[in-house]
Amino acid sequence: MKTFCYWALVAVLAGSTLTLIFVCPHGSDEHIPSNFVHSDDGFWVVTGDHHIFEITERAFNVKSIDGYAEGRGKWTPLGGPGPHQPHSVTAGMNRSIGEDELVIGVSTPAGAAAYPLRVVARHQVVNDRVGGWPVLVHFGEKNRAAAAYTRRRGAKEPIIGTTGLIRGNTHLLFDRETESLLDPLLGRFVAGELLGQSFELLPSAVVPLSQWLEMKPDSLVLTLNTGIVSTKYPVRDVLEEKSALKTPGGEEMRMTYPLGSPVLVLAEGGEHVIVAFEAARELGKREIHTECGGAPRTVLFDGNWHTARALLEDGEPARCLRTVWVSAVATFPDARPAQLR
Repeated sequence: MKTFCYWALVAVLAGSTLTLIFVCPHGSDEHIPSNFVHSDDGFWVVTGDHHIFEITERAFNVKSIDGYAEGRGKWTPLGGPGPHQPHSVTAGMNRSIGEDELVIGVSTPAGAAAYPLRVVARHQVVNDRVGGWPVLVHFGEKNRAAAAYTRRRGAKEPIIGTTGLIRGNTHLLFDRETESLLDPLLGRFVAGELLGQSFELLPSAVVPLSQWLEMKPDSLVLTLNTGIVSTKYPVRDVLEEKSALKTPGGEEMRMTYPLGSPVLVLAEGGEHVIVAFEAARELGKREIHTECGGAPRTVLFDGNWHTARALLEDGEPARCLRTVWVSAVATFPDARPAQLR
């Protein structure tokens, strides 16, 4: 779909004698938020930089969308069009990322790679290839969501961009070719032409680089050389930075732990299991054993329950993502809490 300028689209549609279009002003309609354009047979959401995404076909209530003012320009993705490109080296050649620095480690059938958290947080999206395997790596600062997917749709390798839009507490992404909106926690397109299509979740872990290299010594490491010298990546503990989280309504919400309490969401065979860091901390456990998809899983926590990694029986990384409690229970309402043992 072509990318339309906000005012141009509104002007063209408003001038049509066949379809009535209007922009909802603040407070004019309690059921439809502002920053939407709609007609009898179409619906569009407007970002802060006046980019319009068609969401006529969607899997969510429009009232759950927020964050228009940030627009797309706040996060420039790595990979795809534009000057920012990922550049990785072997672990032995790494000189810019310290061993104690947090990374999103990603394992693919073609190899492994480590993505410094401060770099991914700056861009929100990395479109990369690991040993020829197309991957999408995401970190959302609002809900601390860290996830990696196989970036493949049939024979295509979509380029994913950022929108500045937030649904609930999750930053929405989009496919540049079709402009379909992607929920990076679900790994599923929630609006547009690709509605309902999904990416495959990859094994990953948010851990210090040294821990990841213990598991994957041949892993590549993303460097700070991303194409523009002026782009800086100051050392920061992204996981500890404060974020204003929204509390979804509904009696079904299980607010067992604080909204921002970290969790791992294990995934296998359509089943999701939530492992709450706070639950392990309360029990004083740094190693727990549970099951997901009928198979055993081991979760290892660091000494302060700050990071965790989920492992298969053979010690390989398991499919999982990291986020906060409120996002996990809202996104995966059928997920069960892990039985810690």
